[in-house]
Order: sequence, then structure tokens, then C-alpha cells
Amino acid sequence: PGMAGVPRNIFSWTQNDGTNRVAWATTSNVYIDGTANDITPASSTPATRWSMDSYGQTLMLSPTGWKLYQWSNVLATPAALIATAPAAITAMLVRNRQVIAFGCNEEVSTTFNGLCVRWSDFEDPTNWTTTATNNAGEYILEGPGRIVAARKVGDYVAILTTDGLWLMTYLGDPSQTFQFTRIGSGCGCIGLDAVVSANGVLYWMTQDYLFYSWSPGTVPMPMPCPVQQTVQAAVNTSKTAAVRIFASYNAKFGEVWWFYPIGTSSSANPTKYAAVSVKTGKWFLGSMSRTAMSQGIVALYGASS
Repeated sequence: PGMAGVPRNIFSWTQNDGTNRVAWATTSNVYIDGTANDITPASSTPATRWSMDSYGQTLMLSPTGWKLYQWSNVLATPAALIATAPAAITAMLVRNRQVIAFGCNEEVSTTFNGLCVRWSDFEDPTNWTTTATNNAGEYILEGPGRIVAARKVGDYVAILTTDGLWLMTYLGDPSQTFQFTRIGSGCGCIGLDAVVSANGVLYWMTQDYLFYSWSPGTVPMPMPCPVQQTVQAAVNTSKTAAVRIFASYNAKFGEVWWFYPIGTSSSANPTKYAAVSVKTGKWFLGSMSRTAMSQGIVALYGASS
């Protein structure tokens, strides 16, 4: 209650002392546990969406298309800029004490490349300079499109572009920290948050509003969905509003929910959802105004405008 802006992303993690924290990111601010603790970066820009992840007990956060920040657990203190990271980042996550930026500025040219993946050195989120003796690095995905989102799936990282799915596998050698493999084409993701990873399976909505799933060792497959035509007929056909589609896992009931806007307004927020039980494969539809939802450590968190 009382948050400035429209809530877009929620992330929870545990500090070293066992304290559970919840970060609420809106189109203008970032709060910890509630509005009393505003940690909005001083140099950030209004964001349509945010990427957030934990680096140990430190919160890493990046407004889409902007820079990388870190918050080191001092309440009501703004998150600090990591100036050595790429200047523009589409998506971000942390894997094994490395921060990874997806769709970002190339290291040498500093030019933004929607297919560029860069990562920091081990144990140092401020070191993004590639050398022969460290594990910082860069890779440019081949093919069409641009990176839309990325998620951890077990020991792997799945990268979703507007065209398809890539697998990022950790190797660990400074000469090749990661291996990149194209897993599927024609199944590109509709938006940064229209994808969720749950129990070793990736679920997402494609650019043409189909529902897909994938797990390591398989190929991406469309999910049998008897409500598919209903969703396609109702979902907002404006790409500007469609980027607000988001997915969330509901651990208590073993369900994946997709929230989506309807109508023709480019400013529409999600008011409808389609959900599936990953246990039974049963689908259901409903109405609920939500702009963000996330399965946290102790609860399922949701927010609306």
C-alpha cells in the first residue's frame, strides 16, 4: 500500500542472518519489505520492468534497458550503481556468484547488441573485463531476433529470444566459461516476465500467444491447451501492452499462471489469467487485476496498481 508507480516485479531472498526479505519494484521505485524502506537507485530511470536476483545476501537489480545496481542490506539506503557493468541490460540473473547480463553492450565496441551475453568474474560483480586468467566473458548469440528473457533451470540457464530458446551450460574454464546451444526456433517469448521456471521445467508464452514448456534434455514443445483460442481472442493485440504479460508459479497448488491485458489500449494492465496445473495438465481461466506476482520463500506475493 502506498507504493509510488505500478508494481511490476517482486523478488524474495534470505539474508545470512536468516531474515527473509521481499523487494517490490514498480515503474518508478524499489522498496524492501514495505514503503518505509525505499532503495530506489539515485541514477536509475523509470522502468517498465526489472530483473532482480540475489548475490549471496546482496540484492542485484537492473531496470530493463538500463544499468546494474546492488543493494547491500542497509535499509532505506539506495542501491548503488555498478559502473563497470554494461550500460544497458535487457535481463539479468546471478548464477554461482557470477552476474550475467543478457541483451547488453558489447565489451569492446560498447555498442548495444540485443543478442550479446556478458558475465562478470567469479566473486566480483564489479569486474566485467575479459582476461585470459579470469572468468569474465562475452558471447554473441547467432541468428535472428533479440534476447527477451533468461531463467535458471536446474544447473542450466535458459535464454529466450524473440525467435527461440538457447541453453547456456557452465564449463568453468577461463577460456570458455559457458557453452551456448540453440535448442529451438519459432518459439520466441513474448516478454521479460512471460516465463517462469518451476521444478526443473521452463514455461512461457510465445510471440503468437502459444504456451510452451521445456526441460533440459528435451526440445521445446507447445503445451496442450483447450483454452488457447479463448486466450488468443481476448489478449491485447497491442505489443506495447502485451509486454506486460507475466507468468508466476503457485507452489501450494502446483500451478503456472499467466496474467494478460485485454482490449486495445496500449496502457492496459493485466486483468485476466490462464492457468494450468503442472500435476494434472488441467487448464482454467479467470479474472484478477494483478501487475506482478511471484512465488516467494514463505508466501505467494501479488500486487496490483
